Amino acid sequence: MRDIVAISDRFDALWYADHYGDVAASGFAPDDHFALVGARLGRGISARVPQLLAGDPLALALARRRAALLARFDETATGQVAPSSCGIAISYCIPSMDRLCDLELTLATSLAQNKAFADRVEFIVLAFEDGTRTRDWLKAHFRAELATGYLRFVQQPRLPVWHFGIAKNRFRGVMAGQLYSSLDADNCVTAEETALLLQCLAERGANFIFHHFSGVWGDGSSGRLTLPWRIYESCGYDTGLFPRQFDEVDAILTALCRDPELVLMHYQVDTHVLETDNIRAFLRATDLIPQREALPLPHRIAPANPKPDSYVSDDPVLRLTQSLNEAMSFVKNLANSTAQAPWLRRIEADIAEMATLMPPLDLLALIYGPQAHTTLQTAPPHGGVAPDGQNNLIPQIGQGIIAPTLWHPVLTAAARAIGRSDLDFTP
Repeated sequence: MRDIVAISDRFDALWYADHYGDVAASGFAPDDHFALVGARLGRGISARVPQLLAGDPLALALARRRAALLARFDETATGQVAPSSCGIAISYCIPSMDRLCDLELTLATSLAQNKAFADRVEFIVLAFEDGTRTRDWLKAHFRAELATGYLRFVQQPRLPVWHFGIAKNRFRGVMAGQLYSSLDADNCVTAEETALLLQCLAERGANFIFHHFSGVWGDGSSGRLTLPWRIYESCGYDTGLFPRQFDEVDAILTALCRDPELVLMHYQVDTHVLETDNIRAFLRATDLIPQREALPLPHRIAPANPKPDSYVSDDPVLRLTQSLNEAMSFVKNLANSTAQAPWLRRIEADIAEMATLMPPLDLLALIYGPQAHTTLQTAPPHGGVAPDGQNNLIPQIGQGIIAPTLWHPVLTAAARAIGRSDLDFTP
């Protein structure tokens, strides 16, 4: 709840700590103490506001966030899901890095579209940046929405490279809704879409997954996914996949494998997430028959930056990324080594092809991290460099799924690129 207090800019931490002696004894930072204790007691937040009234926007924002967290606690402790008519139902989670220009085109529309649901919905912008551009822009244009908690802002340091799985998982411990719903910075969400989600929640409880694919590739909808908060917290997105492509499908398949009682909701479109030959083969191998329900496509708003429907097939690296992430997802979720074998063979072939397409050092950094370049440069002449975690060579992609030996083409090409063809990568 600290982000709600911080973004208001009304809380004087020095005044609060000096005015209330129990703050120092508690061990909490002043803003945390106020959010957890002081707000419930109606304490003041500054010399100008020596008592926070119950109807103050800051008090209301904290109260609704607190109620949502208490409902989560009750569900965890008792297994009883809070009534769908209570608390924050949906957390629309928007990760952003260098995407302020997209937020400028979409956020106001989403907030206006969903204003009627402001007591059931929260929008969270999580900016991965080291400056204050996004924060300053939000405060300049959405002060009222921030004050009530309808819009929330969280900031974290920039990621070394953009990774959808890492970015989307960072809302853990931040969101308060019964449902996590992903929303890219260049996408809008309409009132009709939200009404449909609330209807599903009322009818089914938080026991469904919703894939919001419109049937049109490149319009941003294929990456939009709604998960119950418990599934999002426990499964979420796999950060061991390549940074983009298939991340949301993997999240769906992994969740369905872990909890077959979940119902997969999708729109009545010609193509949806399970209708590919590869996924059908995967489902046969797992003996999983997912429960599904198709709903009419509601009113939607086109994304700010649509892509052509062939954007994956037109890019050889993206095509291989899609293929590798799909195969890694299948291997991870298949318990039978015989069923895993064809996907492992495809992974090996894809890796070898990718090693011929990407600059060797770029691919090395992507898979092993930026420190791998130094490790190869400083390795002793004619020495062994094991690709299994020794010598700081720890694969960030495919860890626990792909045997380190499969990354040999990547390591070999990178070593040659820096003039170290003398290195041996035998495990």
